[in-house]
Amino acid sequence: MDNVLNSEPRAIGRTLTIEGQPFTIIGVAPGAFAFPSRRGQLWTILPATPPTRRGPFFLRGVGLMKPDAQIELVQADLANADREVRQHFPRRAAAKYRVEFLKDVVTGDVRSALMLLLGAVIVVLLVAIVNVANLLLARAAEREREIVVRAALGPARVRILRQLVVEGLVLALVGAVAGMALAVCATRVLVAAAAASLPRVAEIQMDFRVLAFTLLTAMVSGVLFALSPAWHLRW
Repeated sequence: MDNVLNSEPRAIGRTLTIEGQPFTIIGVAPGAFAFPSRRGQLWTILPATPPTRRGPFFLRGVGLMKPDAQIELVQADLANADREVRQHFPRRAAAKYRVEFLKDVVTGDVRSALMLLLGAVIVVLLVAIVNVANLLLARAAEREREIVVRAALGPARVRILRQLVVEGLVLALVGAVAGMALAVCATRVLVAAAAASLPRVAEIQMDFRVLAFTLLTAMVSGVLFALSPAWHLRW
């Protein structure tokens, strides 16, 4: 619709002619809105015209619940509405309504599998952190003697600390960049492999939050482990 309305911010209230019928715009969805899929361009009201054939009829509606509403109460309200309708139309068969959350409809039963996958990733991440921390601590222990000798020879302690921080940051940033590159490739492989089995798999991507978390973690850990050789020295 952006091509038709040219991203007009005052589009609400305007009239569009679709297949010879005029429609008034009553709302505009955000650009990232994707329901039921990204192929949707516009949504029109359901015309309440008399059916031309006998049922059964199937209809799925999407609504916004109040903050204090419960799904059981919504289910009961729909059942009451169906009983009232059948009082006016006794020959009408009882309808079956099922209320469920849109998130459950879209994601299906993959939540358990994704949570299990997340737990496995966290465990692997913790193991990697422990291994890398042991390597950095071993490297730092080897440099304590070097730091003592350099401090005794007279270089300013600030210069020594600055060098340690720069070395730690460079090492951490190189590792973070390599990890991000590997994560981007792995994400593309996952999207391509799970395209048919994972709901909304096309929306999986690396965003700025992942980048910020990776860089922050890398810088903090790099500085901490870089300063560890000088931690036990008496300045």
